[in-house]
Amino acid sequence: MTNELLVVAGEASGDAMAAPVVEALGVPAFGVGGVMLERARVELVADVSELAVMGLGSVLAKAPTLLRRILGLRAEIVRRRPRVALLVGYSELNTRLGRFLRRRGCRVLFYSAPQIWAWRPWRARSIARACDRMAVILPFEEALWRSHGVDAHYVGHAALETPGHEERAELRQTLGLDQTATSVALLPGSRAAEVERHLDLFLATARALSGVETRLIAAPALPYPTRDWLERRSRSAGVRVVTGPARELVAAFDAALAVSGTVTLECALAGTPPVIVYAAGPVTELLAKALLSVEHIGLPNLLLAERAYPELVGKRLDARALARELRALLANPVADRSADLRRVLENGRPKLRPSASVAELIRPWLASR
Repeated sequence: MTNELLVVAGEASGDAMAAPVVEALGVPAFGVGGVMLERARVELVADVSELAVMGLGSVLAKAPTLLRRILGLRAEIVRRRPRVALLVGYSELNTRLGRFLRRRGCRVLFYSAPQIWAWRPWRARSIARACDRMAVILPFEEALWRSHGVDAHYVGHAALETPGHEERAELRQTLGLDQTATSVALLPGSRAAEVERHLDLFLATARALSGVETRLIAAPALPYPTRDWLERRSRSAGVRVVTGPARELVAAFDAALAVSGTVTLECALAGTPPVIVYAAGPVTELLAKALLSVEHIGLPNLLLAERAYPELVGKRLDARALARELRALLANPVADRSADLRRVLENGRPKLRPSASVAELIRPWLASR
């Protein structure tokens, strides 16, 4: 077996989480990822933009491409025989891949465990068989996964590495924002299907926010056709687009309109209160109502155990309603809860650095013979 590291991050957030781990380890790596892993000099055999899907309809539409990429990845694994694998999120693929790798003698670390506490808890047994060790990103997940027999370690949420308030003035200058103007970041998602579902709603909301400067932040991992469509639609609506990792940019803004996901936590930690939105497709919405077992969909609210930030979910969201929520937030800012969130996530370990912690869990496997 080779000393290469296999990395599989099937979504933009996983790509950003995995890249600093690979950089810390400093070993040759190949696998699936996006812009961030490519910058970390990982040899990509498939791009994250081809695999990042959400919802039953999206999965069915992309099934042929998904199958080709998965078969290609398995062929590369057989050919290159990695000793260690870092699987990040993307549970539907990585759970099956983890079992395949372990049967071939590869040690597997699962980073960012599937959220069985919120969605389909019966998956726990099959996921436990898919890894040798697990790096979990929410404090309560360590005990949960250990109760299922997993060697789980809490490493902290990757959003802890989000730049804070001190970056604000410099970021505003970089983004061409007036230092005194009220500003809102538009974050319509990191997957093509999410962006296609939310973009027009977000642009209509921006039009309703007269007197407020807006910027739409496009995820680097979006496939080119989606990004091109997004830029054309935004330009027609008079909204400027910035492409880059949201975690590096959101501190510039007074508030954000954000699709539910990791980015909402990145906003809250940066002191940029989000209005959290999710316009689910009809099939996904029905499944969510039947299977979700949590009170809040927004990560900041979940961690604080209260509705600290507004949440609007459903297929009939209205731009005027979103604009009202944002104006209310700007007129009466919620208390800055970033310090509270950091305390929850640090879990008694100040200055916790998730990427360094994950690298330490993997390093002994790479050193062993």
